[in-house]
Amino acid sequence: MSEDIKFILNRFPSFKEEIIEAYTDNDEFKGLCEDIFTMTQTLERHERKLFSNQNHELEYRKLLLDLETELLKYLGKSRRT
Repeated sequence: MSEDIKFILNRFPSFKEEIIEAYTDNDEFKGLCEDIFTMTQTLERHERKLFSNQNHELEYRKLLLDLETELLKYLGKSRRT
């Protein structure tokens, strides 16, 4: 199991079945998981050495929030069907 799916499963454990199914069947969802994982890793690396530009860090955090919101919308729709 790849690191991105492990991260997403740990981040959203109540959606385990939906995440595994969507990750396996939907390339767009898989890409979203990869993006969230990559963004989180980037933020963690930069937190260790501190962002030199606070606006840059805020942009990354907003983008991560947007990606997670999109993922949760997808998972919420899949639960209703």
